[in-house]
Amino acid sequence: MAILVLALIVSLDGLIAGSTLGLRKVKIPVSLVCLVGLTSACVMYVSMSLGEALRRATVAGLAENIGASLLVMLGLLLLFPPKKNDKSPSGQWGLKVVEVWRDPLLADHDRSGEISIREAIVLGLALALDSLGAGAGAGMAGLAPVMSSLYVGVSKIVALSVGISFGAKLSHVVSEKVLTMLPGVMLIVLGCWRMVR
Repeated sequence: MAILVLALIVSLDGLIAGSTLGLRKVKIPVSLVCLVGLTSACVMYVSMSLGEALRRATVAGLAENIGASLLVMLGLLLLFPPKKNDKSPSGQWGLKVVEVWRDPLLADHDRSGEISIREAIVLGLALALDSLGAGAGAGMAGLAPVMSSLYVGVSKIVALSVGISFGAKLSHVVSEKVLTMLPGVMLIVLGCWRMVR
C-alpha cells in the first residue's frame, strides 16, 4: 500500500508536465516517454538503496523515524518552495534540469514541437528530482527499493502519457495548483503514517 502511494506521489509531477506539454501540443514519442520513466526508476532505486543502507547502519527503529521525518519535511518543502533565483546562469547541465523541473515547456529546448532523446533525458532527470529526497526517506523508512522503483517507473510513464493525451481536458477538471500541492500533502501524510505504524 505504501509503495503504491509513494509511486503515485512522485508521478504527479509527470502528470503536470505531460499536461503542460500536451496543452502546447509538444510531442513525445512513446519510446522517449519510456526513457523518462526508466530515468525516474533508476534515480528512485539509487536514492532508496542509499536510504536503506543508512537504515541498516543505524539503530533499529531510528532510521525509520528519520526517513518518515524526511518525507514530512520534503512534503513541506514542496508545499512551500523557496523563491526562484532568476539570475542563475542557464548554461550548465544541472541548472537546465532545475529549469525544466520548474517549467516543463523548457524541455523542448529547440522549440521544435517534439522532444528529442537528449531533451527526454533532461526531462526525465527533472521529473526525478522529487524522487531523490522521497526515495532516500522511503528507503530509510523501510520500503523495498526494487519494487518501489518498478512502480515509480510504470506510474511515471502512465502519468506522463495521460497528461500529454488529455492535457487540455485535464486542466478543466483539476487545476494545476491543486495538482502541484497534492504531492506535498501526500508526502506529509505518508511520512506521518510511517511514524505511527
